Amino acid sequence: MKIASSQIESARYIWDLVRPVLVLAITLLVFQLCGFVVGFIIEPVGFLPIDLWYGAAFASPLGFLIGIVFQSFSRPGTLVNNKMVVLFMGTMSLILPISGFFMYDFLVSEFGY
Repeated sequence: MKIASSQIESARYIWDLVRPVLVLAITLLVFQLCGFVVGFIIEPVGFLPIDLWYGAAFASPLGFLIGIVFQSFSRPGTLVNNKMVVLFMGTMSLILPISGFFMYDFLVSEFGY
């Protein structure tokens, strides 16, 4: 039961970090889910899991920016008080489409998608 206990503690720790910027996190998630749908419809690569990933990855920066606006209006001050979490979300929102851009060339050259 020690493993389950440490996993519960880890989940609580992450929840305590994300809870103050929940509006940002939910907005980002909603945009990524919309990106899933767009990736499913336009099929940029032709392989379903990668298409879904591309949709979410390229929707992330817009979701982050709009989430920042929503968060700043709904809970003023929480962005400044939780800089590290916001910075992490923003960094990941930028890394996903950049890596997707470079991964596309790799997928085409290696696998012919």
